[in-house]
Amino acid sequence: MSTATIALAAAGILLFIFILVLIGIANAMVNAFLIPGSRAWNKVGWQETEKEPDDPQEKILFQRKQTVRNTAKDWMEHTEHEDVWTAASDGVKLHALLFRKKSPSNRWVVVVHGYRGGVYETCTYGMKYFNRGYNVLLLENRTKGQSGGKCVGMGWLEKNDLRKWIDYIIEKNENASIVLHGESMGGATIMMALGDNPPSQVAAAVSDCGYTGVWQQFSYVIKNHMHKSLLPVLHVANLLCKIRCGYSLKKASSVNQLRKNTVPLLLLHGGNDDFVPTKMIMENYVAAAGPKDWFIIPNAGHCQSQYANPDAYWSKVWEFLDRHTASK
Repeated sequence: MSTATIALAAAGILLFIFILVLIGIANAMVNAFLIPGSRAWNKVGWQETEKEPDDPQEKILFQRKQTVRNTAKDWMEHTEHEDVWTAASDGVKLHALLFRKKSPSNRWVVVVHGYRGGVYETCTYGMKYFNRGYNVLLLENRTKGQSGGKCVGMGWLEKNDLRKWIDYIIEKNENASIVLHGESMGGATIMMALGDNPPSQVAAAVSDCGYTGVWQQFSYVIKNHMHKSLLPVLHVANLLCKIRCGYSLKKASSVNQLRKNTVPLLLLHGGNDDFVPTKMIMENYVAAAGPKDWFIIPNAGHCQSQYANPDAYWSKVWEFLDRHTASK
């Protein structure tokens, strides 16, 4: 066997090993980002339990947040509600908590939680809307709580699930005036759903710290919270996501969907968000068709705006909704 043949064979073996390693790393990335319950998912950061910070200003915000959440949790657990169910278009079982006003009301809000969140995070929004006279539907996204599913859809799968819940409300109340309110991935879910021609009963939407697209968000997280050398792996992870989860990270775009929007949309963001960067609010705003407004809460981090300045936050929300839903 010639030296050239040996060298070529060795190069082929090394290339094969490299491809296997690349696929292995990409598969671990998919597990870490999109497969709840996997070992990689459980090891990755962004844990749901939060520790009290040492910084005095951050400690004040943390304690305020805990107080609001405890009050909302008490409201959720002691306010009459029911477990409701629907099925996703791919057959996944979906669960939500429904809080109905005792006096009949056509006002509804669907609250959509974030990436690793759940009803114990979104009940803070639910309580506010309920006290404002809305029937409240707190969703448990696929893979969370009592809902089924194996993959997090980063909003792209969940936008179709959201449509099922909108249809669920309309079946109960065809004269419903529906507001959509979501944070982080929940905000992105709503923005993506707005591009799919929602029913006329959807009167307005509020997206808090939603990202411009899944590819952009993962790229940002890898560069700023992991290591930028992993960026090329994201291309392979995209292929594996198509195979394992049924959607493309690149196609899952809030910006592209917003270009088709007609629903009044309020965009909110924290001025100090270092997880979904604050600049994304303006990219979403510029892309959005239809009536729109935006508001940045200074000094607020990711999903912290309602705690950092609750008066300004909710004043903006109510002003926007009163302006765009009063006649509906």
